[in-house]
Amino acid sequence: MYRVHLLPADFGDTILIEYGGGDGKRVLIDAGAPGSYGGVRKKIESLPKQQRVFELLVVTHIDEDHIGGVLPLLDDAKELGIELKEIWFNGYQHLTDILGPKQGERLTSRIVDGKYDWNTSFDKHAVVVRPDGALPSFDFDGLKITLLSPKREQLEKLEKKWAAVIEEAGLVPGIGGTTPPEDIDDLLGDEELDVAALARTEFRSDAAEANGSSIAFAAEHEGKSVLFGADAFPGVLAESLERMPEEERRRITAFKLPHHGSRNNLSTELLKMLDCKTYLVSTNGKRFQHPDRESIARVIQRGGTPHLVFNYRTRFSECWDAGNLMRDHGYTVEYGEEGAVTLEL
Repeated sequence: MYRVHLLPADFGDTILIEYGGGDGKRVLIDAGAPGSYGGVRKKIESLPKQQRVFELLVVTHIDEDHIGGVLPLLDDAKELGIELKEIWFNGYQHLTDILGPKQGERLTSRIVDGKYDWNTSFDKHAVVVRPDGALPSFDFDGLKITLLSPKREQLEKLEKKWAAVIEEAGLVPGIGGTTPPEDIDDLLGDEELDVAALARTEFRSDAAEANGSSIAFAAEHEGKSVLFGADAFPGVLAESLERMPEEERRRITAFKLPHHGSRNNLSTELLKMLDCKTYLVSTNGKRFQHPDRESIARVIQRGGTPHLVFNYRTRFSECWDAGNLMRDHGYTVEYGEEGAVTLEL
């Protein structure tokens, strides 16, 4: 068994990996925005109590739409009977040589107070890709996780912006996360999509410090691998993939697109390094109107009969459910229900 569940997370990410035989093992990636915590809680409550054990919780970075639901999840862990064997999260002390958590940082406080194993795979140091040698790789009872992002320089850039970023994400006392407005005016129009023209649009890479610090990795089980892109920079992912043994890279069969399908986080150069068939997008589009059409067009132009999987059907994703486009460009499309979709590998 190897399943990837995209759970309802509004404009963010909540991803549950299940793998192995019998009752299986579990890894959780992020927990969405604060208002979407109910989705992951509902999923956990649906599990028998003996299955509420997670080999790893990955908090990819400190944007509200990834971290917001983690706070109530840790608050409710005892009530729900959750066991977290390890947490990966780069807190302030991992960005610099300063030891000890930044005073007042709410997620760090919860991890410390809960006495969780924190970044123990990295000897309690930063979850980071080394500048040379083999990529960091770990076996979580049958799930091989190979780290692809971030590099040390991305953490150093975040350190300079840390105070402002955690305030914006609602991670300091007395400040809640930002509540984005509902979708702004619909500017999409009804014109037929020109996939080739969209794919040729000039690429400009994301430069947001928080996104650059994203923990992104490939997770392999029984010869099948999924690349979980978080909000990572495409250049960093490409550099790490270049270092990955070719036979391991060929086993990447699905790619959870970075930054919810943003045009600034998916380059043609990155796509050319992969030969996967399935591309996952997690977002309801409400904050930044993701996925961008340019990103999906780049995936389609990559060729190889791609299968597009969206956890929400929205006005930003349903445009790809067009018979003429699928016929002309040789792709297929799938949508979740109420923000939830499961990929069976």
